[in-house]
Amino acid sequence: MLKLLALIIYGSCITALSTPSPDIQARVINGIFVNVTKTPYTVSVQENEVHMCGGNIISKDWVITAARCVPVLSDNYTIRAGSTYHNKGGSVHIVDKIVLPPGSAMNEFGFQVSDLALLHVASSFILDQTRKPIKLIAYNAQLMPNSTVTIYGWANIAMTPPPGLHYVSTTVIKKSVCNETFSEFYGIFDNQSCVATYNLCRKDSGDGLNYNNILAGIVSWSEICGNENYKSIFTELAPYRFWIQRTTGV
Repeated sequence: MLKLLALIIYGSCITALSTPSPDIQARVINGIFVNVTKTPYTVSVQENEVHMCGGNIISKDWVITAARCVPVLSDNYTIRAGSTYHNKGGSVHIVDKIVLPPGSAMNEFGFQVSDLALLHVASSFILDQTRKPIKLIAYNAQLMPNSTVTIYGWANIAMTPPPGLHYVSTTVIKKSVCNETFSEFYGIFDNQSCVATYNLCRKDSGDGLNYNNILAGIVSWSEICGNENYKSIFTELAPYRFWIQRTTGV
């Protein structure tokens, strides 16, 4: 096992997503099953061979996910790519470097201010119809309210069909509405927005927001999955494009 090269000193474990009750702990609740060839950039971020979060391939050597998905130093993070299922098939790649945005910190509620992480793999992805990088949003672009996005993620192993890729389509909502929804946490951070879906759950952090085949955001958290009174928060990628480019060359 390669020794993980940590570029950032991590603090305590992040547990922003509440633990759902057993009957709603599925990921992408009521999503539509999809083959990995329809979303070849979507990967499973794993620790000790257990699915923890989603992620997206952005080059043959890099994946982007949420910082909360890699909260502690570990040699045991891996990426499963090129498979419709998070527990079999495709290829498994050891994560040998983790990079967080400059100034990453947690607020008083334990929420990551810049909830993004770049993961470098020790062995490059072999790019084919099941493993491809997704194009990133431009630095000066912005997702407007009512924009339709698609989110790809992984279903719970206890669900039928098996723990395969699913997706939901949803819309971006106004930041003012999002701030009101999460007012008990003093609203959202400047570089965050919300989507209207409440279908995203604990292990959907790191999933990508696909806008016209462009990666525009990364799912961060939701207060109570499966509760229609709460929406899902994502981190906007446009404000971080220069950091991503400096780090990965993408």
